Amino acid sequence: MHNSQRVGAIVGPIWKAWNLLITPRSSVDPMVDMAAANSSDTSSGPVADSGAVSTRSKFYGAKTLFWYLRFFFTMGFSAGATATLWYQFINKLFPLEVTLYRGGVNRPYNERAVIWAISSLVILAPTFYVFATILRKAIGRNEVELHRGVRQWTTYLFLLIVVAIMLGDMITAVRYVLNGDYTTRFFLKVLTILVITGWVFSYVWLELRSKDAFATSTLPRTMGITSAIVMLVSVAAAFTLIDSPALAREKSLDRQREFDIQVLQYGVRNFYRRDARMPESLGELHEQGYVQKRTMEDPETGDVYGYRIVNDEEFEICATFATDNREDDEENFFAYRPTGPYGASYRHGAEHTCFTQKAAEQRPGPPNLWPPAPPK
Repeated sequence: MHNSQRVGAIVGPIWKAWNLLITPRSSVDPMVDMAAANSSDTSSGPVADSGAVSTRSKFYGAKTLFWYLRFFFTMGFSAGATATLWYQFINKLFPLEVTLYRGGVNRPYNERAVIWAISSLVILAPTFYVFATILRKAIGRNEVELHRGVRQWTTYLFLLIVVAIMLGDMITAVRYVLNGDYTTRFFLKVLTILVITGWVFSYVWLELRSKDAFATSTLPRTMGITSAIVMLVSVAAAFTLIDSPALAREKSLDRQREFDIQVLQYGVRNFYRRDARMPESLGELHEQGYVQKRTMEDPETGDVYGYRIVNDEEFEICATFATDNREDDEENFFAYRPTGPYGASYRHGAEHTCFTQKAAEQRPGPPNLWPPAPPK
């Protein structure tokens, strides 16, 4: 057998199965299909058949696939974003968590996860309801084959994913219990997973088992309104956990100022190590190639940061900050912020602040691990 024949023997059945899946069919009921085929006038109107909703409606395989994929995609991500918000509420109320891999405890609350979840729900939740409405209307017009084909395949695949997520999260929860985290926060997170996945699974499974896909039922409307209320309340409550956009921008600018000061301080130290003196200005530091020009300038105003030689051993770098980080939580403070030379932190108020450092400060650790200071 030639290679082309082998390929044909493999691809042929797959291609036929795909065509059966997406090719438009002429009826919901196979018996009605047979009656239509035996009719002498195939171009005439509907074939009479008691119990059939519509005997000549067409099913659009590719369009149905598109409807169901976008419907399940937006449903799944909306449910996931809601679960993320509930998780972060729990992390905020119960801040300490026993870690799985390195031991000890940490603070798992993550403001960035809250921002991602809010953004996802703001876009995906309305999109889900638009797609759900389109799909319900298509079912009402008998444009979706209910009992086989695309609807069956995509729905069962989605249910498989939902069950896999639920089991995976339950396994993780059991690992936390065995690791010692059998607290209220653990039970609340388990309840969150069970409620959300159970809600999604119940609706999809009942809709799949329904003979008319809830075409005449009020259940989709009731569950849809309930889900919308839950997501709206979750998003509204989540806004209390994050900063306003204006404050977030100010904090980002301050964080950039902290990074710039960190780079400038290391640049001055390296300059001193080579030349046994401190630079006269930040411009000299830039001319010698220790820092870039943009590092010397405030990210918002463009003004050059303040720099002054205090004495033969110390210097200071100054900047004007827009926010106060002195009351920030320790875990959140060090998670995304720079530290000064050898561990010093950049604590500041919403004011002009100067940070003083020694140009030749000894590093921590055994002395023989560090190179000798340059001669004076």
